[in-house]
Amino acid sequence: MSKYEIFPATMEHVKELAQTMCLEDIEECWAARHYAPLEALEQAVKISSDATTGLIDGTVACIFGVAPVSLAGGKGSPWMMTAPILREHGRTFLRGNRIWMEDQKYKWLFLENYVDARHTLAIHWLKWMGFDMDKPAPYGPDRMSFHRFSWENI
Repeated sequence: MSKYEIFPATMEHVKELAQTMCLEDIEECWAARHYAPLEALEQAVKISSDATTGLIDGTVACIFGVAPVSLAGGKGSPWMMTAPILREHGRTFLRGNRIWMEDQKYKWLFLENYVDARHTLAIHWLKWMGFDMDKPAPYGPDRMSFHRFSWENI
């Protein structure tokens, strides 16, 4: 049986995931900001108030968090970057995500970000989590097709 753990993200976690990140997340990081995996992770962790690492049997499976956009307005920008190992543990991951989403109701009034339109697994996951998904539109330095996704705490 696998061991699942959650810890605050560290630079060691960031460096490990930068080496093992799934291709879809690498492509999204580049399309959104022209960031390589290490730079994308460093920036996301730096600006987030609660960057968290998910470990599976001691291996970094994902790092995620919410970057405050407006503390006064309760707006945040959720993000997640993953390693391929996470796909092997989908059910456990999905159960944990529902718990995380419930917790966000006490922290944020509004969450929004953008997802690469090619990243179909992430799009399905975001819809399952309860995010609203806009039609794809140009985004990022190369004006690639991205969906804006959002969630309002009502």
